[in-house]
Amino acid sequence: MLKPCKNKSGKAIKSERNSLSIDGYCVRFYDSINDINTVELSMLLPKHNLFLNTSYLQILESNPPEGMQFQYMVFCLKDEPVGFAQCQIEHFEADRAVSGQNGQNTNRTPGFFDTMAKYMKGFVASKVEFYTLLCGSLLLTGEHAYHFTSRVESSLHFKLIEEGLNKMVKHLGDKGLKISTILLKDFFEENRSPHLVKQSYNEFTIQPNMIMELKSEWKNFDDYLNALLSKYRTRTRRARKKLGALEIRELSADEVTSHKLEMHELYKSIADNSGFNVLNLNVNYLPAMKDGLGEDMMIFGIFEEGKMVGFYTAFLNHDELEAHFLGFKRELNRTNQIYLNILYNLVELGIEKQVHKIVFARTALEIKSSVGAKAVEMYCYFRHSNSFTNKFLNPLLSYLRPEAKLVPRHPFKELDI
Repeated sequence: MLKPCKNKSGKAIKSERNSLSIDGYCVRFYDSINDINTVELSMLLPKHNLFLNTSYLQILESNPPEGMQFQYMVFCLKDEPVGFAQCQIEHFEADRAVSGQNGQNTNRTPGFFDTMAKYMKGFVASKVEFYTLLCGSLLLTGEHAYHFTSRVESSLHFKLIEEGLNKMVKHLGDKGLKISTILLKDFFEENRSPHLVKQSYNEFTIQPNMIMELKSEWKNFDDYLNALLSKYRTRTRRARKKLGALEIRELSADEVTSHKLEMHELYKSIADNSGFNVLNLNVNYLPAMKDGLGEDMMIFGIFEEGKMVGFYTAFLNHDELEAHFLGFKRELNRTNQIYLNILYNLVELGIEKQVHKIVFARTALEIKSSVGAKAVEMYCYFRHSNSFTNKFLNPLLSYLRPEAKLVPRHPFKELDI
């Protein structure tokens, strides 16, 4: 039997031990990352993934997107902690999805969950609200859902996660929170799960993750430029010139805090037109991340005559650079090519930090391809609690999948880059 977990104050945290069908395994549920014994976490959390790191999870939990709740699973084998999973609970309203976040019509491109909510509203011809239990993160693109130690065979990972999620749904139901759908995201091709499909999960993809591999011989941005075909090199230099008098500089934690309201408005101007935005980001999220993670969280401001007109952010995730939230004045993007310059700046930053790859995430596929990123499919798994409704989800998910509209670009002299 596991010893009772304790929080920072030393107070024991009650977490029911749930036995699993696989012999010797059990799972515990926690409402907060701070409720999990710090010794357990140090044993469980991977050193190579910032987004399954105590500091990141604590900051996110303290500065959550509007309406988001958190749950965590700790898996044990014969009372030894061997696995960890982060879960998020998101609330969706069909009426809000149809009319816009503030109940008014918007020009916002509908995202997956917005369209799903609209479909469900029409399907049952009534007001629909539903809670989704997500294993992974709505704020990130990539495999950041769970981690198991080497004691657990990889063939058991999804079996344990699936059974743990089933028990969590019951656990939450006993507390008065009814979960309608379960979502697991995002997994690479080599980690697809036939087991989840057998358990009536619907496998689907949204838009691909855009990932750029960096050559080890690139020591500066000029090396990158020299690797480009002539027309792309000319395009890059032309875009740089179009920045004109705009100033781009990295912000300190204090500067991020002082500009947080401006950044939030700039973020919303872009996010409200994104087909994948299902979040209302907390205004304190970016300042808290910068303050808590230091050099691992980089935030750059774009200024015109001293006034902020844009920003972009990136995480240094060990040997990867992860592009994160951004925002800018859309009218200046047309004249100064702000977005394209942000991509080039991220390439330059990745080379400077000597990372192996840059994760540009979803959306804007073609322009990301033009700077050297390649499309990598990420697989998700979705299941509705109602077995009748769940049968209709597979064709529906295929119908709702946004058209990628990607014409791959090949900007490098060597096609194998």
